[in-house]
Amino acid sequence: MRRNRVEPEELVMYHNNFHKMNISKLGSLENNLLFSIFKRLSYTDDIVFTIDDLTRMTHMNNKDNRNIRTQAITENLYKDFFSLNFKIIYPRRISYIHMFSTMSLDYEDDTNQKLVSLTIRVNPDLKYLLQDIKKQFTAFDLIQFKKLNSKYSKTLFRMLTQYSSTGTWRINFKEFKELLGIPETYKFKEINAFVLKPSVEEVSQFINGISYTVEKQRIDGKLVHTNITFKFQKFQNNAEHIESLDKEISRKTGILAVYECKRIVEKSNGNDTTELDKKISKVQEEQYEAIKRRIQCTK
Repeated sequence: MRRNRVEPEELVMYHNNFHKMNISKLGSLENNLLFSIFKRLSYTDDIVFTIDDLTRMTHMNNKDNRNIRTQAITENLYKDFFSLNFKIIYPRRISYIHMFSTMSLDYEDDTNQKLVSLTIRVNPDLKYLLQDIKKQFTAFDLIQFKKLNSKYSKTLFRMLTQYSSTGTWRINFKEFKELLGIPETYKFKEINAFVLKPSVEEVSQFINGISYTVEKQRIDGKLVHTNITFKFQKFQNNAEHIESLDKEISRKTGILAVYECKRIVEKSNGNDTTELDKKISKVQEEQYEAIKRRIQCTK
């Protein structure tokens, strides 16, 4: 296992099946940390982040006592994310498994007061969510994501990005509230004022032409909000070009996996990995460029 060198933040990519996991309990900074972790697990199964790595990944503006705040954010992520599971239904069997087989908080001493590092290992059964991505994936600019202030706008940004090829996202209104983690006590007027309008305004920095409509229906004499539909500027698709880019992205991911395994072996044998690090960095840059073209092609 290698200790991670934090790299320039650009794009994060994952399979759309991840959206089946409701992460609405996570706050804005916990979101930043989780998707930064996703980016760095795109080509390796396990990794160790130091407390300084974690602080940079959360993208906090306040410089005072940042590592102390980072520890709280990391512990919250551990508590709120590691308690979630994917439900997988088989014939005569239902399995509940987590995306990470290991998520360990490592402290300075036995008092567990000062966090030193976070160890992550991907569950082999779910590694396809981050590593074997050929279609049905969401990819977005992590820097843009971190500029969004609220957890509501971050979730809206991710979901609209998933449907960027159609420019339309329609969802049951109750499911929408659950997905965003909107308090049950909020009436529609409050949802519109404190969640929808501010989130759309924030996300509009990066996605053009966003509008939304909410369908209503009278049920048993009571007016109920049934569905919400978002419209926005879609990306125009060139199927042939996209297929080519998908193959290129998949090939680069495979190369990175081979290089990373080789790097671990060389490092464990005490060998210098400078040249290999340069190759990894070069392939990463090529992969990021391919992903950018994939999600923005003929926009």
